[in-house]
Amino acid sequence: MPDLSLHGVFLAIFDRGVLLQGPSGCGKSECALHLLDRGHQLIADDAPLFFRANDTVIGHSPVSLQNLLEVRGLGIIDVQQLYGTKAIFLEKPLELIIEFTAFNSSDAQYERVLQPKLESKIILEKAIPTLRLNSFCKHMAILVETAVRLAFSPVSPAIERLLKT
Repeated sequence: MPDLSLHGVFLAIFDRGVLLQGPSGCGKSECALHLLDRGHQLIADDAPLFFRANDTVIGHSPVSLQNLLEVRGLGIIDVQQLYGTKAIFLEKPLELIIEFTAFNSSDAQYERVLQPKLESKIILEKAIPTLRLNSFCKHMAILVETAVRLAFSPVSPAIERLLKT
């Protein structure tokens, strides 16, 4: 089966393979740059490639785009040159998709939640947990880091108590 190309930025965040997706210009690359500055790693920008290995979806960069990140206003930057070899991963299992969406407080979709609502997308016949985040928040990198932590953590006892009331 040939590799599947998906639009987005594929990163290793807290050692988890996370694909940031959303419409062009929504801030994926700028968020990725913030995350790199916070010590996370780039796997692929723009068109990461994915393949199925047993029960896992693995993502990597096309050779021609390896180490490169395009950021509006800055152009194409060589992440390895600016941040060093520790800022790059060659491949990683895809464990979470975060979709950047554009909505404001008057939209029906925008609501307060007690827990992030994980949905899933089918990628190469495998369900991948997916979370939507408002892309017009000021500190997207911190929201993304927190979303990754929440997606892979058990529900806290305090939130369980709150949900029961």
